[in-house]
Amino acid sequence: MNTKKLVPDRLQVHSFAVGHGDCTMLEFFKEDMVAFRLLCDGGATLPKPLVDYLKAHPRAEGSVDIDLVILSHVDGDHQGGLHRLADQTPLTIGEYWGPCLPAFTRHKWLFSETVASAVTRATDLEEKLKARNVPIIYPLEGHTASPVPGRVSISVLSPPGRLLRRLIYGSSSAVLDLLTAAPMPMEWLIAGTPYDEVEGNGLSAESVFGARTFLRPVDLDDPSPTVRLSKDEVHNAAKDQLGADWEPEFFGNRVLNDTSLVISVDVLLDGKYRRRVLLTGDQENWAYIASRHPGGLVADVLKAPHHGGQLYMADRSESTEYALDQTYLWLRARTVLVSASGHHGLPHVRFRDAVRASGATLICPNTRSFEPLSPGAMAATEKCCHKAFKCGKEQRAHTVLTLTGESEYASAQACSQGVLHRGTAPIVVMQQRLVDPDETFIRWTNTEIEKQAEWIKRILAERHKAFKETISESATPITDGMRQSCVTWTEFEALAKADGRHRLLADPGGVLKYGVARHMFWTASRPRNGSEPAMYRVSPDAEMKAVERWFTSMPHIILYIHKPDWDAINGGNRLKLLQAADTTSLVALLAEKLHIPIEMAEKEYLPRLLVRASKKLSARICDINRPYIYPNTQTSSSVLLHLHQGNQQIGDITSDEWNERVWRKFRVDEDVLKFMLEQASTSIFAPSILVNMQSDFPQISNMLFTGFSTYNRDQVPAWDVENFPEEFHKARWRNL
Repeated sequence: MNTKKLVPDRLQVHSFAVGHGDCTMLEFFKEDMVAFRLLCDGGATLPKPLVDYLKAHPRAEGSVDIDLVILSHVDGDHQGGLHRLADQTPLTIGEYWGPCLPAFTRHKWLFSETVASAVTRATDLEEKLKARNVPIIYPLEGHTASPVPGRVSISVLSPPGRLLRRLIYGSSSAVLDLLTAAPMPMEWLIAGTPYDEVEGNGLSAESVFGARTFLRPVDLDDPSPTVRLSKDEVHNAAKDQLGADWEPEFFGNRVLNDTSLVISVDVLLDGKYRRRVLLTGDQENWAYIASRHPGGLVADVLKAPHHGGQLYMADRSESTEYALDQTYLWLRARTVLVSASGHHGLPHVRFRDAVRASGATLICPNTRSFEPLSPGAMAATEKCCHKAFKCGKEQRAHTVLTLTGESEYASAQACSQGVLHRGTAPIVVMQQRLVDPDETFIRWTNTEIEKQAEWIKRILAERHKAFKETISESATPITDGMRQSCVTWTEFEALAKADGRHRLLADPGGVLKYGVARHMFWTASRPRNGSEPAMYRVSPDAEMKAVERWFTSMPHIILYIHKPDWDAINGGNRLKLLQAADTTSLVALLAEKLHIPIEMAEKEYLPRLLVRASKKLSARICDINRPYIYPNTQTSSSVLLHLHQGNQQIGDITSDEWNERVWRKFRVDEDVLKFMLEQASTSIFAPSILVNMQSDFPQISNMLFTGFSTYNRDQVPAWDVENFPEEFHKARWRNL
C-alpha cells in the first residue's frame, strides 16, 4: 500500500525590496519542486537577495533557472536590474517579454533625455538577451501562454495592439492627434470608432499585425514611415491642453507608464483551487482595461501599479481621491503588494486608505515606527504614507507571500490586514467612507452574480427537459436527437425582460464568466466582434460517464485519419492521433446520446471522451488504400485507426444484412443509425462511413474499406470479399 503523503501545490510570490522600483518573482511548486518561475522587472539594480535565492534554490536538471522574464516598461527602476541579470551567465532564461520598442524609438525625438535614454537602455537589454539566444517577444492584449498546461496560464490585458500599430505605422496627422490628447484619447480605444484611420504604411501594418497577439523584433525590421512633425509643431498643438511644460502624454507621464504590460497569471493548485496574480507595471490610466473587464479583475494578489501612486478610471478632471478608491474597488484584490520607499512621495496615504477601503490586505517592505491610536494623531496634511508613519530607510529585503489551496500567509506582518481572507484576522480599526461609484463600472457582488447564473442554469435545465420529452415522442428519435440547438443570448434577453432581470441585461459578461468557470453551463462562443454567446446545460458527470462506458466497451471502433502525424505515431501518442481523426459523425452521435447540441458535444465532451479512449483501448493503424503493406510516412497518406478491446473477431460488414440495411442506401436515415448503433455494441462501430452528418443530406460511404474490396461490374455498392473479418485481420497493422 502506498502511504506516501501528497505534497499540496503552492504558489509563492516574492517581492524584493529595491527602494523605489519593482522586482517580483512568481514560483509554482508541484510535488515540492519548482514547476514554473517568472520574474517581472528587476529594480534599478539587481537585488542581491534575488541572486542569492536563485543560487540557493536551483531548478531540476534540464530546466532553466527562470522560465520567463518580463519587463513591464522601460523605466529605469524596473529595467536596471535586468541588465545585471542578463550578465549573470550561469543563470539561464527561457523567454523574455518586453515593451514593443519600435513603437517608441520612432518617437524618440519627442522625448526628454530621460525617456529617450530609457528606450535606448531597453534596446541594449534586448541585445544582451539576443546574444544569449533568449527568445524575445512583444506581447499585446489578448496574448496567452500556458507554460504548465492545465496548471499555469498567462494572459496579457494591455497594451492594445491597435495602439501600438498606430504608434509604429500611423501617419503624421494620426501621431499628432495621439500626442496632443491628454491624458490619452480613451474614447478611440473603447468605442472602436474611426480615429484618423489613415496609415502611413497600411500594407506593412496589416502584414505585421493582422490578428496577431504578439510580435517579434524581426517582424519590425523594416523601417516605419517617417513622422514629418517638428517638436515645436507638436508643442503648439498641445499647449492649450498640456501647457508649456509638455511631454507626449499619450504614452503616460515621463516613462511610458500607460503602455505598461499588464499581465494576469492564473495558477490552478491541486487541480481545483484557482489563484490569480496581477502584474501591473506603472499603469496609471485604467479606463480602457476597465471597459474590457467591467466586472473587475478579481485578483488574489495584486502588484500595486505605480508604486502606490495615483490611478485613474476616466480622466484627471475627476476627484483624484475617488478615482483611486474606484480603481481599487474595481481591481478587487485580496492582497496588495507595494514596492516604494518614500521617493517621489510614494506610496500615497490615499493609496493605503483605498486599499483598506476595498477590504484588501496590504503588504509593504517598509516598517512603521509610528502608530496613530486616535483620530488626529497623524497630520492630515501628510500625503506620503512613508513619511506619515515615519518608516525607516531600511526595508525588508525579501517578502514571500505563499498561497495554497487552503490558506495564504506571508513571511512578514501586513501593513494593513484586510477582511477578504478566510479564517481569523487581527483586530483592526477601520475608518468607513462612502464612495459613489461611477455608473459605468457598477460592480456586481458575488451573491448577485450567483443568483443570476443560477437563473440561467434553471432556464437551460428546463430547455433540456422539454427537448428530451419531445424526442421521446418522435418517430425518429435518433435523427431528431442530433438537432438540439444552443440557447442564444437573444432568447435570454426576452426571458430576462419578462422576468425583470434588468441588471443582467445591462452587464451579462460577469455572470457568464462566473457560470462557465463554475461549470454551471457551457458556452459555444464568446461575445466578441458582434457575435452573441450561446449556452446549454452542462451534462451531469453520471450521464457523461455512462456514454464513456458505452464507447469504451465497444469491441471494435474504426476511424479515418487523413494526413496522419507520424511523429505522434512513432511516439505512440494515441491521444494526438485520436484528435486528428475524422470525428464529425461521432460527435453527432454523442450529441444524440447526451441530448446536447452538436457544437457542445464537440467542444466540451469530445476531448474528455478521447482522453478516456486513448487510455482504455488498444490502438493500431493500417494504410487505407493498401492495407496489406506496412504503413509508413512515405506511402501512407491516409490511415485507418482501429481501437479495440483485444483479439475479439470483428463483425462482417459485407454480410447480407449490412448490404441491405446500410450499403445499398444513399442517404443516412433512422434505420441506418439504429442498425449501426446496435452493431456498435457487439460487432463494429465505424462512424466515419456516415458523411455530412450536419447537412440536410447525410450520405453513406464505404471508402474506408475499399482496400479490402472492389465494386462489381454494375457499380452496386456490394462486396467481393468472401471473408471480410479474416482479410481485415490479415492487414499489416502497426500497433501503437
